[in-house]
Amino acid sequence: MSNKKHSQIWEENSVDKHDFLNNKELSRAIINLLKHNHPNKTAECVAANLNFKIKRVQNWIYIDTGLTAFDLLMLMQKYDCIKKMIVNSLN
Repeated sequence: MSNKKHSQIWEENSVDKHDFLNNKELSRAIINLLKHNHPNKTAECVAANLNFKIKRVQNWIYIDTGLTAFDLLMLMQKYDCIKKMIVNSLN
């Protein structure tokens, strides 16, 4: 399925406007969104889309390390729904 089709589905499941207090809350919201839309092999799918090592993405998901600014920028560039979620939380 193309990313355009995914983004249409993801908009239905996106997080409403929310004020994220810290990086952990933002990371958890993004990870939950990714898990919901890639239920099987979340880490592998996201790592392949972003050209990241799987271990890096697994650390976000399973060890609950926060996203770095670079990770967030790459996610926003690749996934429109995440970009919209961030922009809505800033307004």
